[in-house]
Amino acid sequence: MPGNSLENKLAAYLLSNARADLVMKLLLLVGGLLGFSIGLLFSWAEESAGPSCLWHACLAAYLTAILMRWWGDAWRKSLAASMRERQSKSEPINTALLSKLSKS
Repeated sequence: MPGNSLENKLAAYLLSNARADLVMKLLLLVGGLLGFSIGLLFSWAEESAGPSCLWHACLAAYLTAILMRWWGDAWRKSLAASMRERQSKSEPINTALLSKLSKS
């Protein structure tokens, strides 16, 4: 049955409210850490002063976390739309099958 496929179960699991909040928090955390390390490394490579390195790292962490949050939200909306599309495609098949069965 198309509605019970592994992809649909995984999508429903990832889109549940508790999981979605956890995934969003993890994306923000990963984005912040990634941005902080990239900002710190690039600023250190430019041989900037210590406070300047910290300022660049904090700014990069903030921007990268916001970018990861936007990307996660776009991914979540796309996953939900794909799941709705799969469910809507499977419904006409089931109604056609049911109408054939009811006629016989």
